[in-house]
Amino acid sequence: MQSPRLKDQSYSNFESWCCSINSPLRGKKILHHSFGMVEISNISERGDFSVVGYDFLISKKYFLDNCLHLLSHREIISLKEQWLKYRQLIEVEAEEENQKHQKYLTELQSQEKQKKEERNRLEVQRRMFSDIADKYNFNVNELMDENGPTELSIILHKIDSNENISKEEIDWLTSKTAKIKGNASSEAYSKLLGIHYNSLYYKLGEQKPTKPENIWNLAKACKYFRLAEDPNTTIEISNVFCRTTHTGNPEAEAAVLTSRGGAFKDKNELDKAEQCAIEANFIAPDSFYPYNLLGSIYYLKHNYPKGDEYFKKAIQLGSTKDIQDNEIKLIIKKTDKDNRKKIINYLLNKDPLKYKWLTNL
Repeated sequence: MQSPRLKDQSYSNFESWCCSINSPLRGKKILHHSFGMVEISNISERGDFSVVGYDFLISKKYFLDNCLHLLSHREIISLKEQWLKYRQLIEVEAEEENQKHQKYLTELQSQEKQKKEERNRLEVQRRMFSDIADKYNFNVNELMDENGPTELSIILHKIDSNENISKEEIDWLTSKTAKIKGNASSEAYSKLLGIHYNSLYYKLGEQKPTKPENIWNLAKACKYFRLAEDPNTTIEISNVFCRTTHTGNPEAEAAVLTSRGGAFKDKNELDKAEQCAIEANFIAPDSFYPYNLLGSIYYLKHNYPKGDEYFKKAIQLGSTKDIQDNEIKLIIKKTDKDNRKKIINYLLNKDPLKYKWLTNL
């Protein structure tokens, strides 16, 4: 098979080579029918010969038809030897180039194959992760990226398999709930934390919910299920606790009851919510959280002055303006349009500067 390079450069025969720019005929004398012996000075890419001392060109066709056969036998032999060496050199170079090109194509095909296999692998994983993503209300793209499973995917599979997650993974989930607070993704991350702490509560307590040092896990589970806009689960997981004797961990017990009361408040079951808040206040009278809950309950009952009394008491026990403002935002969010307007008007009339932010709602 002829070398592509030889074919492309038309050096595959002796005659073409003699008229190429690589020809060694420069400086040689040839016989011209009109001018006699002339010396070749240069050869163009087209194969035309320029001659020393004359302003004319000898065409490739003229040279091949009239001049080449006039060279001496020795000159012809010498030129052909040079041509053969040149041809061999070109063929070697062409073969090397072909090998390099074949190697490049092989590597390229290998890379494409690997990319295709990786795409197929990721697609299989994506389909596998689709069910678990739907189960926990995440987009499957949050579980997969171009590098494979994400950190969220690893955590989800642990939680779904009832495995414990690490402190670093808990911190990562907590940071996600803070960064994207208030949207569907935040609720989904909060739900994961709720599932984790509820599972931990039963694991560490060996399904004995009265274990004192473990009540904080239940308190956190209740808190995160409520943040996940899931008051029913908050109430459900705290039912057994409320039917047991108190454990001697008042702060944690009050936290459970406060979240449970908050869940009833979210469902607009205000009498049940108030009962939980009163119990929490009785257990931990120095905690401001039950007082904030009572304040928001009485706002929803349209008894704003009594609600203010509880909010004031919460401030005295360590609550902050920001915490109470968030309570008021939740109240306004949960109530209907008419009552929302009444609450806003009441607060603006009471202190227009303090509650100026309400005008932006």
